Amino acid sequence: MNVSAKLQLRIPKEVCKSMEVDNYTKGNFKIILKCENNTSTLIIKTNTIGSLKSTLDDFFRCLNASLETYNILK
Repeated sequence: MNVSAKLQLRIPKEVCKSMEVDNYTKGNFKIILKCENNTSTLIIKTNTIGSLKSTLDDFFRCLNASLETYNILK
């Protein structure tokens, strides 16, 4: 089974660019963060719902830490 998610997010450009370097593709697994003008697009493709959930959990945990750091340094 293939499972995918595409999310439109509002992330500060600096935070998005720092997380964009973590884009990863291997076989049927793919996580891509595209930084555009005012909106960022997160694309995740995987084989199971559990893997999708785990990837989203990890992404939002990293995003939260990145945003907290950004706000401290801002």
